[in-house]
Amino acid sequence: MTEIKIEKKKPVWPWILLAAVIVVLIIWWIAANNNDDRLITDETTWVEEDTIMNHRNEPIGDVKTYVMMWDENTMGSLALDHVLTNNALTRLINAVKAQAEIDGYDVNADLDQAQEHADFVMRDPYETTHADHIRMAAESISTALLNIQKANYPNLEQEAKKVQDDAQNIKPGVLTLDQQQEVKRFFKDAADLLDKMNNE
Repeated sequence: MTEIKIEKKKPVWPWILLAAVIVVLIIWWIAANNNDDRLITDETTWVEEDTIMNHRNEPIGDVKTYVMMWDENTMGSLALDHVLTNNALTRLINAVKAQAEIDGYDVNADLDQAQEHADFVMRDPYETTHADHIRMAAESISTALLNIQKANYPNLEQEAKKVQDDAQNIKPGVLTLDQQQEVKRFFKDAADLLDKMNNE
């Protein structure tokens, strides 16, 4: 009789597993490289836009960014929360600093106080005294804007007074969510004042 030799087939699953791992690594590598390129492109675009704005004698970057943030089209759709409020306060502080620099006016003392209060809003998002700190920051900012207005823009007295009144209309002891319109009005009127200062 003839001997029958039965050969065992080598298992195929290790090769399938290896191929799957290689495919996953290739997909991951492609995705990682595409995201990096997109980020670099975005950063480059912003730098180019700021450069173009500065060459056309339009408002400098910080002022323009803040003014655009609070234009009529976006104001109504924003829901105020601690992140947005902190960002808005920080951008407003930077915009007022930039405007003061343009006008050669020192408002650092007022704006340093405002920044401390803006930072508090982010430290504890569940704190119920945010409106107190928002109001104190708003009052410091409005004082700085009023001083810039008095020194350089006497015809904008009414607008500067409106910003100061808006700051005082933010009620301490009341949740920010219950007075969103008052806070938004302060941000919007401050943006309008900065825009007018830049267009004079």
